[in-house]
Amino acid sequence: MIYIGIDIGKYHHEALALDRDGQILSKPIRFANSKTGFDRFNAYLKQFTVSGELSSSCGVKLACEATGHYWMNLYHFLKEEGLLVIVVNPLQTQAQRKAHIRRTKTDTRDALMVAKLLRLGELHVSYVPERQIFYLRELTRFRCGLADTVGDLKRQIIAVLDKVFPEYHTLFSDTFIKTAQAILQRNYLPSELAEINLAELTALLKQYSRGYFKKTKAQELIDSAKDSVGLSFLEDVAKIKLSLILPQLQLTQESLAKVDVQIARIFRQGNYCRHLLTIPGISEVLAASILAELGEVRRFNTLNQVVAFAGIDPSTFQSGQFKGSISNISKRGSPYLRRAVYLATIAAVRKDPELAQYFAKKQAQGKHYTMAAMATARKLLARIFVVLKENRPYKIRP
Repeated sequence: MIYIGIDIGKYHHEALALDRDGQILSKPIRFANSKTGFDRFNAYLKQFTVSGELSSSCGVKLACEATGHYWMNLYHFLKEEGLLVIVVNPLQTQAQRKAHIRRTKTDTRDALMVAKLLRLGELHVSYVPERQIFYLRELTRFRCGLADTVGDLKRQIIAVLDKVFPEYHTLFSDTFIKTAQAILQRNYLPSELAEINLAELTALLKQYSRGYFKKTKAQELIDSAKDSVGLSFLEDVAKIKLSLILPQLQLTQESLAKVDVQIARIFRQGNYCRHLLTIPGISEVLAASILAELGEVRRFNTLNQVVAFAGIDPSTFQSGQFKGSISNISKRGSPYLRRAVYLATIAAVRKDPELAQYFAKKQAQGKHYTMAAMATARKLLARIFVVLKENRPYKIRP
C-alpha cells in the first residue's frame, strides 16, 4: 500500500508518497491547480501501480486537507479517475502541527504529515456530499452572503440617518419599507422636508403605500423635520452616501429574492425530504439550507453529534478544582447550519406554543435572548434530526 499526502494551495498543490513502512518513496511533486497540473499528478500516481492503471483498489491511498474551497477541483478530478480520496478537516492537521515544538510549516512538511497520519490510520474522514447537495449548498451559502450584504447596507443607511435625521426611524414601522425608502431616494432630508409642499408629499406617500399613508402622515413627516436635531451641515454628504448605498441595497434585495425563488424551485424538484416543512418555523429556504449543510443525516449516530456539528453544544472550561460557571456555545461546527437553525427557531417560537414556553422559561432563568434562543434551537434540532432520520412528518404533541 502506498500512502500519499497532498498539501492543498490556491495555485499549486504538493504531494508526497510513503510506503507501508513509512519511508519516503520519491521526491515530493509540486503541480499546478490546473488541468495540466492534474494530468501531471495523475501520471505521477501511475508509477506506484503494477499495471499502470488507477482505481480505488490499485493499492494507493490519498488524503488531502479541506483547505477553503481549493481542494474541490482536485478531489473531483481524482474521483472521476476512479480513486478514493480522503478529505481531512484542517483542524486535525493543525493540532498535529502545534504538537511540534518548532511548529515549522512548509508545503512539503504538511504533505508528509498528512501522509504519515494516513498511514497510521489516525485521520478522521470528513464528509463530502453528493453533487446534488453540493449544488444546493453553493446556492444557500451564496444566499447567506447576499443577506449579510443587505444587513451591512442597512446599517450604513441607519448610521447616516442617525447623524442627519435621527427621528426618521420613529416615523415608520420599518425604516426600509417601500414608502420610507422612496422618501430617502428623493433626498428628502430635514431641510427639504421642512419646506416641502404638503400636497406633494401626501401624493408621494399615497402612491408608494397604495393609499395607506395619507395627509396625516405627511404632516407628521414635515413636523418631525422641522423639530429634527440632525446635523444640517452634513446633509450634502448624507445625500451623496444615500444616493450610492440605496441603489446597492435595492439591487441586492432583488438578487436575494431571485436566489430564494431558485432555492425553492430546486428544493421542490429535487429528491429532498419535504417533511421538514411540517416543522413549525421552517420555510423552504431554511429547509434547503439545513439539508445542504447536514447532507446525509444517517452519518450522525446521536442528536449530540448533530448539535456539535451545528456548533450549539456548550463549551466548558475546567482546570483542577476550578470549573467555569458561564457556558457558551462552542461555535465549532457549520456556521451556516447554526444560522439556519437559529432563524428557524426565532420563527418557531412565534408559531409553536411548546417552544415559546421553553424559550420564555430560559429567559426567566436569566439567559440572554440569544442564549435562550440557542437553547431552544437544540430542541428544534432534535425535531429536525428525528424527521430526517425516520423520514416522516413532524407530529405536534397534543
